Amino acid sequence: MKKIILLISFTSLLFSCSNGGNASSNNNNPTSGTNVDYEFTITINGQIHKIKGNTTNGVPSGASSMYNTTNQCLVYNSGLYPIVYLKINDVSAPNYISGQNLECRISLPNLLMGTNQAQIMFIGSYFDSLYTSAGYSSPNFYNFQTTNGTYNSSIANKLLINITDLGTNTTNIFTAIGQTLKGNYSGTIYMERGLSSGAQVCDIPVTLSIDFKAIRNY
Repeated sequence: MKKIILLISFTSLLFSCSNGGNASSNNNNPTSGTNVDYEFTITINGQIHKIKGNTTNGVPSGASSMYNTTNQCLVYNSGLYPIVYLKINDVSAPNYISGQNLECRISLPNLLMGTNQAQIMFIGSYFDSLYTSAGYSSPNFYNFQTTNGTYNSSIANKLLINITDLGTNTTNIFTAIGQTLKGNYSGTIYMERGLSSGAQVCDIPVTLSIDFKAIRNY
């Protein structure tokens, strides 16, 4: 009888240890759902533009509804490649932290872990004012490159984005959200200015850093 009781106790102990191990494994591998953190920070010449939030308070899709927030931190698959949308358009929103209304789009034609050549688009009057504040009257923040000198279309509007986490698939943007796509860039870019001779030169330096943890909508 003592042997039977001892065997039962030993079996119970093994089962308990097994469950404890599984719980620990689950804690180390958090699941997605409707509780996913997101954020982006764009720093331009020292000025920080940032939003930060959690999908329990709405998906950062850029639309205003009970399920969405007006500021945007989302990745769409265009059908050809993913595009990251980082946008501030409501400084009164709960996920707004600091900075101006602006938008940055990052197209990733060959998305992989590590260094990715991305096409960048900056949108909004903030960028025009940034250009004119540097003493130039013809705004053209929309053409830039990472080298100082004559405009070169083969490298224009491109940055090397470091992808640190590909995230996971989102099967339902409201009920089954995947883990975020994470990436960053830091360096100096040069805005274009036109010369009276008609030549195009990129020689207006701007320090830029981009860091994002964006919700995948695919």
